[in-house]
Order: sequence, then structure tokens, then C-alpha cells
Amino acid sequence: MDVRAFPDEYLAELWKGKDWKMIENLLADEQEALSIAAGKRADKTVKKLQCKLVRNLEYKCLAVRHVVNGAEAPGIDGVMWRRPEDMMRAALSLDSKGYKVTPLKLYSFQSKNTGKMRYAGIPTLHDRAMMVLYGYSLIPVLEAHAERKSFGFRPARSAMDAHEYIMDALKGEHDPRYVAVIDLKTYYATIQHAWLLKHAPMDKGVLEQFLGAGIITAGELFSSNGYSLSEGQNIAPYLANFVLDGLQRYIYDGLYGSR
Repeated sequence: MDVRAFPDEYLAELWKGKDWKMIENLLADEQEALSIAAGKRADKTVKKLQCKLVRNLEYKCLAVRHVVNGAEAPGIDGVMWRRPEDMMRAALSLDSKGYKVTPLKLYSFQSKNTGKMRYAGIPTLHDRAMMVLYGYSLIPVLEAHAERKSFGFRPARSAMDAHEYIMDALKGEHDPRYVAVIDLKTYYATIQHAWLLKHAPMDKGVLEQFLGAGIITAGELFSSNGYSLSEGQNIAPYLANFVLDGLQRYIYDGLYGSR
């Protein structure tokens, strides 16, 4: 589809006429069906529902709206969507057929927790919208089997939920004698693409594009070389959590033996 062929006025009216609440409700219903199918391990049904979701124009519009509302800076192409017609045209362009990711733009920022400088690769708005769209179809599937005691970067969970769980665990008759605080050094930088491409329940071609974006800095492209996720990619926290699923049981079995 050549989205350039549509007049700006027509696209602007299409965008302005969207009933966002209705679209969000429809998406929630489809995500619920996805989660149920994933819980039953009905893989064929999951794939069918995922394909249907990512092809829906209304959800493409919702993904673009999500990106526009949160975008503070452009990617390497310098493009920002500001007009309704630009947003509608962007939604129409979200398609896996022939999709090629654009390299990430290196962005530096100071960590609020440590004060140290950190670095992240920032995608273009188009690639962000693709990640949000495919995230709509991926996250409900991951949530169906995610760790019960994992709280970071998950829908309807927060740091306060983690705090409440910890406080409950530290009181009572069987409170623990020791607490281990562990920081996984350079975790995002060491995640293997091959493992994700084999196990992540989503379109492998699109995922391969996300993973292989590389980063441009000082005019030079640095390849991912089969490792790493960028914290600037919308979908990265969910994939990073997915890699850790199973660690809870592994630690428990190591401490207490398999039961």
C-alpha cells in the first residue's frame, strides 16, 4: 500500500474520528483471549490470534498514538509525528511485509539511582510503533506463564507491589534469616539473540529485525553481533523478563530440592 497516495485531509479526518476507548476495550478483549489460549498452551490458536491482532488497523493506530504520547526525541531519522495526517499515514505503514528496522540512535543519560552515565539505543518512531504493536500480541502470551514473584516492567504491577511482598515475607514465624540483593551486571548487553529467536512466542522475522538493529554513533554503525537488547526499545523489558522466567524455580530447587 502506497500511503502517500491518500490526501492529507482524508487521513486527518480518519485519525480524528477514532473512538480510542472503544479500540482499547476491543484490544483488551483480544488480549484476554490470547492469554487464555497461551495458558492452555494452544500454540496454533495463539499464532492465529496474534496474526489477527497485528494486522488490525485500529490497533496500529493505537500503537502510533502510544508512541506519539510518550515520544520526547526522534530516532536517527529525525522524524516526529505531529499532525493527525502524519499519525494516520504512519499507522497505515505498519506492516511486517518487507519490514526493515532502522539502526538505533545512541542516547546517554544519568541514572537516577546511581548517578552514573548510562547509554541506550533509541529507535525511530516507526520502529517504536512496530514494537508497541507486536508487544500487544506478545505480552499477554508471556504473562500467561510469567513468574508469580516477578514485578518489574509488567502490566498492573509496580515497585509498590514488590515492596509489599518483601515486607510480608520478612515478618511472621517463618521469616528468613538472610536476604540476598543481587544485581545482574550488564544483563541487557549479554542476552543471546539466538535463544530469543528460538523461544520467544512472536513473529520470528519481525523479532530478528528488532534484535539486529545495531547502533549508530559518531556516524558509524555498530552491529549487535548476536547479543544485547537496548533499554530504549519498547519491547526490550518484556523480552528481558521472559529470559529470566524459570529462574525462580531453579533457585528454589537448588535451595530445597525438586518437589
